[in-house]
Amino acid sequence: MVGRKLTLVLSSFLAGCGWIALSLSQNWIQIALSYGIITGMMVCAYPAYTALVSDSLPEDVGKGLGILNTVAGIIWAIGALLAATTAQYLGFGFLFIIIALPYFLSIFPILRIEELELEDTRKPFKLVRFNHLNILKERPNLFILSLSVLLLTFGLYSVNYFPDYVEKTFNVSTFQMGIFDSIYQITWALTNYPMGVLSDRMGRKSVIIFGYTLIGLAWLLFPLPHSIYWLFIIYSIYSIGSSMGYFTTALALDVTSKQKKGTAIGILNFFMYIGIFLSGIIGGILWEYFGAIASFRISFCTVIVVILIIYFFVKSPEQILSKLKSREYIDVINRQYLVYSRGYLIQCIRLHAEVSKQLICKF
Repeated sequence: MVGRKLTLVLSSFLAGCGWIALSLSQNWIQIALSYGIITGMMVCAYPAYTALVSDSLPEDVGKGLGILNTVAGIIWAIGALLAATTAQYLGFGFLFIIIALPYFLSIFPILRIEELELEDTRKPFKLVRFNHLNILKERPNLFILSLSVLLLTFGLYSVNYFPDYVEKTFNVSTFQMGIFDSIYQITWALTNYPMGVLSDRMGRKSVIIFGYTLIGLAWLLFPLPHSIYWLFIIYSIYSIGSSMGYFTTALALDVTSKQKKGTAIGILNFFMYIGIFLSGIIGGILWEYFGAIASFRISFCTVIVVILIIYFFVKSPEQILSKLKSREYIDVINRQYLVYSRGYLIQCIRLHAEVSKQLICKF
């Protein structure tokens, strides 16, 4: 196909153009189109850079993604403060132009990346062959994992609406609401790298399941505090769980062949964004109909269901390898048994022939 590096170059260039267009937008239609281009290009870039990390560090994918997310989290936290200051004194139009510059400048280091040439990665692009969902038939683990992510993103619709609950319950200021975003980014910056290393050592499933458990626990406890500061602590627990749950991406890479890693991440994101879309529409209806407390409990129950699905139905590479070794061992035993059985049968035939010969000689 097109390749990781070229995908990143095109995504960076078009995203930069999207920010420039956003700075020049005069109405909501132009803003929506510009924002759509930016978001679309970021979505396109994600499978490419995760696949590049996996190609470069096949034995330490979690560590590589952890480093990447840590750096991104630090930049995001600092950038948020700089963006707020720039927008306040220079305006949003100038801010969007400044944001576009790193996208254009990133093209130069991307072009210096040495991309691994893998078999079938550079096949000519043909629209008639563009049926990557076939990989779901070949990789049932990826399909189950993708469905789990869809269910999780939909079930966690409370994430979209919890600010409404916080504002009504605690009467917080805009600055205090901004602390939640800061907590999330700082937590990711501090924990994603060690969690990535841990997932390389302990296995992806253990880290993911523990992370999802923290997410579920956080939403179950969310309605209990009567102080905003306790809520910050609970949200920190959620942020740690989210950082650990991120390595679903690494597990998707693990259960996919080298040639299809970018496709696998694209499919995982496809299911994830379907869940996000449903959480925005149906989640809003559920929030209005059932209320905040019931919605937090629904999110908790959804997380438990997803944990059970991943634990029982998604096979890690270690489990797959163990199963293959067991099958090989059984095949060896069966072959040895057949050899033994044939040898025993031949001996019986020979013995029968000798006894028959002796009896014939006597008579």
